[in-house]
Amino acid sequence: MKDEDITLIEILQTTEANREIAKARKNLIVLNNALVQRSRSMFNYQTNRLLAYLLSKIPSPIVTEDGVTVEINDIPLDNEMYITDYAKVCNKKVCGSFYNETKRFMKSLRDNSIWIRTKDGGCVTVAWLSRVQTHESGEVPDKGKIVKIKGDGLIEYRYDEMMLPYMVYEGAGEGYSKYEFAEIMELPDKNESIPLFNLLNSYSYKKIFKISFNELRWLLCVDEKSYQE
Repeated sequence: MKDEDITLIEILQTTEANREIAKARKNLIVLNNALVQRSRSMFNYQTNRLLAYLLSKIPSPIVTEDGVTVEINDIPLDNEMYITDYAKVCNKKVCGSFYNETKRFMKSLRDNSIWIRTKDGGCVTVAWLSRVQTHESGEVPDKGKIVKIKGDGLIEYRYDEMMLPYMVYEGAGEGYSKYEFAEIMELPDKNESIPLFNLLNSYSYKKIFKISFNELRWLLCVDEKSYQE
């Protein structure tokens, strides 16, 4: 009877964990269209996917059915994530290589800036993150004793304050676009997949939009052999 109780508890825990994963995949990514349409993506697919996950953790604005924003939550500078949660949401195996890759991609978001075209036609470089700190397995003091802990890959990160003005939602319609994180998982594993998806999504309020091949290649950071006329 005891073994059956334990099995039932495990089943309930697994069911709840699956619910949380499904809920996380339905989290909305809300992007300022001006940022998408004027910024140059220079990251690989894995870094772009990680960025999308971080953005999906930002509280989304409350929007009515007619598309009118009635409340916009402040974007918190300081945030945290667990690598184990991220792996499960992405349907990836939780292992040492995934830990190390995720930390490397977080460092890339911290160390590398992106080009954003300003309204006067110039460009400015801005980084997504200003700080990244990891907390992993190890030993910690507890009531005079050394206790071993098993970490879940806690990462604390801080958005760069220079990026915040470009992350603010400017209103409904032309101002921002939104989609679920699950949609990212359906895209091909190519560096330009997510930026191209974001770009097309940012113009979805239009029936037709035009963009030159040179501009498209510049935004997606691809060579002249890609997207030829």
